Order: sequence, then structure tokens, then C-alpha cells
Amino acid sequence: MIRKNVDIVVIGAGPGGAMAAFLLLLEGYQVCLVEVERQNRKVARGEYFQVDSINLLKKYDLLEEAICSGLQKSQNLSIYDEDGLIKKNDIRELFGDGSFVLTGYHHTVRDILRKKVQEHPAGDLMMGTAFVDFIREGDAVIGVVCDRAGERVEIYAKLTIGADGRGSKVRKKLSPEMQTLQQYPVQALLTTLPAPEDFTPEVSIRISRHSHPTLIYPLDQKNARIVSSIEKGTFSQLVKEHVHKFYDPISKSSPEFQNSVAGIKNWKECHPSVFHYYTQHVGQYAWDGLILVGDAAHTFTPNLGLGQNMALKDAEMLKETVNWGFETNDFSRENLQLFEERTMETHRYWIKKDIEFNRLLLHRKYHRLRYEVHRRVFRIPSASKKIVSHLLGRRESGFVMKEVLQAIGLLPLWL
Repeated sequence: MIRKNVDIVVIGAGPGGAMAAFLLLLEGYQVCLVEVERQNRKVARGEYFQVDSINLLKKYDLLEEAICSGLQKSQNLSIYDEDGLIKKNDIRELFGDGSFVLTGYHHTVRDILRKKVQEHPAGDLMMGTAFVDFIREGDAVIGVVCDRAGERVEIYAKLTIGADGRGSKVRKKLSPEMQTLQQYPVQALLTTLPAPEDFTPEVSIRISRHSHPTLIYPLDQKNARIVSSIEKGTFSQLVKEHVHKFYDPISKSSPEFQNSVAGIKNWKECHPSVFHYYTQHVGQYAWDGLILVGDAAHTFTPNLGLGQNMALKDAEMLKETVNWGFETNDFSRENLQLFEERTMETHRYWIKKDIEFNRLLLHRKYHRLRYEVHRRVFRIPSASKKIVSHLLGRRESGFVMKEVLQAIGLLPLWL
């Protein structure tokens, strides 16, 4: 049996958990980071970093390393339809000189943070270690029991942080049910295509008369991520058909990818993965001796890139609560509620916007209407655009679009 005593144990070494461990190490605490994966697994899953998250990476001297490790800087945010470019906007117009968004592989920042935890004198990264249960003293959590290749591991800590994702075992052991606030009749289908030789690193939305909008962004210098929406439960049937049938509508609004599509022979070559569209939230983040962060506490659909970005912000906001707990030597739920109060209102706000945004974005009957609105709003004179935007602002759809797009850096496309 392995027995450890630390200040803080973090369950889950994804981007949010690894960021929390890294920031708490910088605060001077002894931290053990537990991860069920045996090694850093590289997958074709993509990620989109908002401006706020980029500023967070910059604040803790992580940005340059992330870019050197392969994340792609994009300053253009563009919308295309089947007739070509509608609007190209420089993100610096909204956020100032030097502003950009980052896109790339999901594991890039995660692996950087894991390495920093591993190399820190007060850090301990335990890979291949699965959470099993809590160690309790009365109602308070004072540690965790884990399994490492069949060996029992007991980790005693003043604070346990559950950051083990959507299917959180930590949350399930606490027994609170995730409240499903919204489910959608579609799923996100994520695929990868070779980038054209003249592909400009940018985040773009491709709209069509006959299908859901498609999001395209660079993963690295050679590959692009394609985020599409398919009807729920149809993926198993879809992969029985030739992959070109799926990509044909995308090629119409993205002609620069026609050669890339032609070079794909089967589904396996484009690394498909499917995500469910649902928005969930647990009504409590703090217990005696334990806090939930990231997707373990709240989940978003993939359309707004909110999942990882919120997890990174959770990690920074957690510092104040942890410092207060150690100053007062009090890790009761009442004392840890500072984190809950600071974050839950923000999460509820964005969950609401996520739901409203996706209702408009994903509903089948809006395809043609949305297509025509985009074409007309973006191709009329500037003065008329302001009038249309003002009128849209009085409707639910306009309110949602303006607030959501402003937060993720797309507002200039509407103005």
C-alpha cells in the first residue's frame, strides 16, 4: 500500500485539473495530481481558446510555450456561405492590438501543465491512478483512496478537488445528480482534414441552405478541425456510407478543401469522434473538504468553446478560496462556498446563453432563415447594418447572438 500526506489532492489531470494543481503549487502548497491515464495520450480532439483564456496563459508564462508546442494563432474570424466570403474581421478591432485566439490539439496545454506539476519540487503527478473512494472523518472528506495497477493508494489531504470531467466519479460518489438543463436532437461530429497549402490560419463559420453551420479552425500547420452537427443517433448509419457523401455540402461552402476531401479514402482517415449536445449543471460545488471544478461541475455544448475555457478560469478563481481555507484552517462547506458563490452565477449565465444560442443554431427549421439573415445582414451598407442589429437586439435571437458573439470575439461580424 502507498500512503501520502499532502496539502491538496486533485483528481483528474485534464486542462482544468492540471491548471488548478499548477496554480496551487505556485501558491506554495504541496499538491498531488491524480490521473487515470497511464501516459499522456495524444488524440485528434481540437480546442478553441478564447481571448480571456489566452490572457490567463500569458499571465502565468504559459502562452509562448503553448504556441511553440503547436497551438495556432488566428486573428481572422470569418463567415462564408456557398457563394464565398461574407465577412472577414480582425479580432484586434474588438480586443486591441496584439489580440488573437488560439486553436489546436486538446492535449497541448494539458501536457505542458502536467509536466510543470511533475517537475515542481512540491508537485506529485500520479499517472495510471484511478480514484476509488473518499477517506472521511465524519462528514468531511480528508483524503482519497485510489488504485494504481492493483495497489491501494491512500492520499490524505486538507482539500480534495474533483476535476475528473463530464463522467466524474468524484461527483458520483458524492451522489448529487447532474441536472440536465437542455438536450438537443443533434450531436457534434468532429473530423480532421489535411489543410490546403494556402490555408490561412483563421476561425471560420461556413453556412449552408441545407445543413447546420460548420466550424473550421486550424489544429496545426498541416491539419484543420471540422466541427459539424448531425442528427442524434445517425452516426452509426453515416459511417456505413462513403465519407465523400458527408463532406460534399462542406465542400460547397469551403471550396479550398475540395482537394483535401478528394484525398480522403475512408472515415478512419479523418479521425471522427462524436459529442452529445447537452448542457448540465450540478447545484452544489462545495462539500466539507472538497470542491468540484470544470466539467465535473458544469458542462457545455462544444459550439462556444466554453468547456476548457471555463475550467481554466475555475482554476484561477479557486486560488482565493484555497488561500482563505489555509489561513483559517477551515475547509468546511461554509468556508469553501466562497468559490461556489464567485463562480456559480457566471456559470449559470453562460449555461443560459449556451442553451439559447444552440436552440437557434441547431434547430432544423432555422437553416434557410439563418442563411438568408446572414447573407442580407452582412451584405447591406454599414448604416443599415446598425439598424438591423438594433432591431435584432430587441428580439431574443439578437440579444443572444450579440452577447455570446461578443464574449467569444465574434461580435464584429454582426456590426
